Amino acid sequence: VIRAEMFGQLTSGLENAWNKLKGEEVLTKENIVEPMRDIRRALLEADVSLPVVRRFVQSVSEEAVGTGLIRGVKPDQQLVKTVRDELVKLMGGEVSELVFAKSKPT
Repeated sequence: VIRAEMFGQLTSGLENAWNKLKGEEVLTKENIVEPMRDIRRALLEADVSLPVVRRFVQSVSEEAVGTGLIRGVKPDQQLVKTVRDELVKLMGGEVSELVFAKSKPT
């Protein structure tokens, strides 16, 4: 129950960040300040350590502003992709298979 609530809060925090970019034409240092604050807050409330959150927010900010907007993609969608890509990198970047023990428990 607690885990579900934590993920619900994380989802809400990230959705708030995307919503703050509605109507924007491009991602700039100025217009991602508030969304990044929401992302930072959401991660901290989900018990992610402060140093990890700081590095993550810095990486996302640099990547989001440094990337040209893809034609047909809105800035909030671009930020979603950037956050997703950085989360994948943060968690290892590749899918690894589960290794099951010969005798239980695994």
